[in-house]
Amino acid sequence: MFGAAGSNLTHGGSNGLLYVAGAGNETLNAATSTGGNTVFGGSGADSIVAGSGSLTFVSGTNQTATTIAGGASSPTLFGAAGSDLTYAGSGGALYIAAAGSETINAAASTGNNTFFAGSGADSIVAGSGNDTVIAGTGAVSATGGNGADVFAFFHGQVGSGNADAISSFGANDLVLLSGYGPNGVASSVTGGGNTTVTLSDNTTITFTGVTNLNLNQIVST
Repeated sequence: MFGAAGSNLTHGGSNGLLYVAGAGNETLNAATSTGGNTVFGGSGADSIVAGSGSLTFVSGTNQTATTIAGGASSPTLFGAAGSDLTYAGSGGALYIAAAGSETINAAASTGNNTFFAGSGADSIVAGSGNDTVIAGTGAVSATGGNGADVFAFFHGQVGSGNADAISSFGANDLVLLSGYGPNGVASSVTGGGNTTVTLSDNTTITFTGVTNLNLNQIVST
């Protein structure tokens, strides 16, 4: 099914839906749907209410102010260059960023989400669940939520020399440095109300608003 600017569609039942959005702002309410739905976003601000069936959403390039809410399943969300997505569901989402800068705000979500940053300058906001943010080859700015979050950096898979940032880093959060060996942290400097850690590959991670960073919360393997 193809959408159009201003369209407002309600979809229910067990049959899956393939929906391709157009250029304008559109609404898809699939709250009573139990089938697997796939939605391709357009360039407008789309509003999607998910059901209990699976949801795969593919953002459109430069698609702004798109919201996905509801749903008990774990949706798979694909970003795109310039996309701005808000996720407010209860199921743990899998978000995969693409090339180019993009934003995913899952502050209102309650499930355990997994976010893969891409090759652009990405902004990722975690929710109240135990979320995992995996850095990509581009610079990532990540914000923790109320859960026990993990921020993972895989040596050779992150951009060497990147300037990454983590805000709202709580006492239950953890940074995982995989493939860096036991000496992944080369130095740590506190100043201006923040703490910046430099890794052995010259990647920097700035912990915004943290002046007493507990290095035991950084695990390097």
